[in-house]
Amino acid sequence: MDFLAKLLPDNQHVAVFGFVTFVVCFALVAALELVRPARRGANGREGRMSVNFGLGLFNMAVSALLPMSSLAMATLAQSEGWGLLQLWPMAWYAAIPLLLLAKSLLNYWLHRGFHTLSWLWPLHAVHHRDDAIDLSTSFRSHPLSYLLLLMPNALLILALGPDIWTTLIAEAILLFAILFQHANFHISDRVSARLERWLITPRMHLVHHARERHLHDSNYGEIFAFWDHMFGSYRQPPPGDMEIGVEVPAKRFWSFG
Repeated sequence: MDFLAKLLPDNQHVAVFGFVTFVVCFALVAALELVRPARRGANGREGRMSVNFGLGLFNMAVSALLPMSSLAMATLAQSEGWGLLQLWPMAWYAAIPLLLLAKSLLNYWLHRGFHTLSWLWPLHAVHHRDDAIDLSTSFRSHPLSYLLLLMPNALLILALGPDIWTTLIAEAILLFAILFQHANFHISDRVSARLERWLITPRMHLVHHARERHLHDSNYGEIFAFWDHMFGSYRQPPPGDMEIGVEVPAKRFWSFG
């Protein structure tokens, strides 16, 4: 990523790049929702967007105050020479897919753990209690849940040791994927079925937000669908409409399996 380092050499420009990336991803997904919504008139309960965006802003503020962001960990790994990619450097076009695969696999199992471990589910259920799904839902997370996901991802960055620009590009791709999978955006069933062999679509993730437990305990991926296919957690959308959201979270007594 030397060309990016020359184009945007200092930390101030790194911050600008991250902010612009966020705004572009947000605006693009919002435009998709406006142009081709999948569900019209499904706005959910009053005030839900204020709750969703409020939680998102709070979590981002907490993240900014804690030295555990992916960018901070990449900076530390690069300065200390820690991590796989510091010992065996590779080109950015190989490092970015490696980082995406590693982060998506880690977050698949973390997400699955939040569904199957009884002490984690009430935290994650805050995300699932939204009774409509759109762009705002991607920001709805319990602060403690957010922190518990932040720590293992920080350790992964230290273990891999990607450079700053590799980390920023990978994080931008993941950001778009997370926003897109929650988008109220229509893709035909035929196209979705083909994409879902490899990638998470809004249709696939909508199943994950269904009220019935056998449906929302599935489709855990955040960018790649093949982890769900590989580990037996993929579910196709059932015929007809699905109820979205969960009530007060029930206790769960079993762990991974």
